[in-house]
Amino acid sequence: MSSKKMYEITVKSVRKLLETKIMISVIMLAILSMASLAYIPLSAATPPQPTYGTATVDGDISEWNLAEDFFSNMYRAADITKQLESMVYLRYDCDIGTLYVLVLVNTGVTIKADDPAGQFVKVDGDGVRVNGLSGDDGNPPDFAFVGLSGTTAQGWEASFELAAGLYPSVDDQTGLNVHAQVNHDGSQTSAVPDRGIDLAIVCCDGSTTTVTTTDTTTDTTTFTDCTTTIGTTTETSTDTTTETTTETTTDTTTFTDCTTTIGTTTETTTETTTETETDCIPGTTGISLFGTIRCEGPNVIVGGTSEVDLWRKPVGTRFAFFIDATGATLLMGLCEDGKLYWDIDSSIVDQTTGMSLASGHEIMSGGPVVNGPVKYYEGSKLAPLYYKPISGKATFWTTQGTVGTGDDAQVSGAELSFTELSIHKDMFMVELFQKPGTDPAEYAMIIYGVEGRGTLAGAVWFYTVVIPDLYSYTDDYYVVKWTDTNLNGHPDLPTTDDYTVVASGSLP
Repeated sequence: MSSKKMYEITVKSVRKLLETKIMISVIMLAILSMASLAYIPLSAATPPQPTYGTATVDGDISEWNLAEDFFSNMYRAADITKQLESMVYLRYDCDIGTLYVLVLVNTGVTIKADDPAGQFVKVDGDGVRVNGLSGDDGNPPDFAFVGLSGTTAQGWEASFELAAGLYPSVDDQTGLNVHAQVNHDGSQTSAVPDRGIDLAIVCCDGSTTTVTTTDTTTDTTTFTDCTTTIGTTTETSTDTTTETTTETTTDTTTFTDCTTTIGTTTETTTETTTETETDCIPGTTGISLFGTIRCEGPNVIVGGTSEVDLWRKPVGTRFAFFIDATGATLLMGLCEDGKLYWDIDSSIVDQTTGMSLASGHEIMSGGPVVNGPVKYYEGSKLAPLYYKPISGKATFWTTQGTVGTGDDAQVSGAELSFTELSIHKDMFMVELFQKPGTDPAEYAMIIYGVEGRGTLAGAVWFYTVVIPDLYSYTDDYYVVKWTDTNLNGHPDLPTTDDYTVVASGSLP
């Protein structure tokens, strides 16, 4: 069986098991088979977001920029191990909510223009949004062949209305599917990898904030009167000669007042600077950053899963249960190039300090008790949150100032008494932060619960609640309480169990 087929079967199995509430131990067996597989990354310049702009669907591609608008390769039978048949380029017009698609064939390949129904686009498996039968009247859905010659063409353009939002690819029925029927050693299908890739369309509402800065400088010059006499002194000297001639000389000195102010002049200079800032900058703050870093190959690090590994764990941690790793493997499936490591791997984790040695972005599942890097980040106060049991309660604390200063404060609402903690109730946290000293920035995301079921609940919540609306989650951390509503002893989808956000926030 090919790795691609194994991957498809694994992902579908995980979703089915979650939805049908099979025991956690069975879920782990299915997911661990995925842990050995590497999801091959897409070759893309701008995903998951398209270029933002417009296009004219008329068969003339002169307005397209093939370098900036490139989105994905398209392979024979959607299999990345087979021939590269064509490429897809995307633009999105936020003003009219329309996605523009351009498909161009690879060298030696032509489009089967005599099969217009075989040229189509789907989103989230909800039917064909546009195809070669949609017509070309200037209104979406619109379609036009590029370089049409008889029954063949060099490509096609299309447009259709699509609401802005996140369309993640979880299986071959979700995400963006662009499909073409081509001629290459006979009739072949050409499609994006696995018939579904991530698409994130983010449009600001156009609102702006104007910031005006005024700098005023005042210069004052003072004038005084030095002509007013305030007194005199007179000195008289008499010189008498033998010829009885007397000469008298008088010297008078006049004093004036130079301290009296008779007027001032003031010169004021005002310099005003006005800057307009866009209020909406999605995907650049908080855990919404996951939408950007997921295409850059995050590493996944979890605690060891066997009691035998107790003596090989990083100093100060103990073995984890399988359920901690279950959450990590679910998250790994969301990454374009996710890789699973254990924290007992000395090439990835310093076994003395617990510090992560991995380069690039990281996702960590499991708390500081079982995960070496999490213990390191929290112990060093480098992560926004850290776990702290006090007075019979599980609590989360954070630094109010700059991360790492130790200016601690308990997060309001982020507490759960140990009497409430059970197989039916837990509390978990999700946070994302920049790894210290990284330039360009590398990020770490941590998800864990007070106990193992909380950790899995955190992964399920992130997978099913956050990802579909990712760009709305702009805080650095979220604390959520999970309640096992149907009392079956493990986390189910939010349609069944209760997930309540009790705290969230960001640090300066």
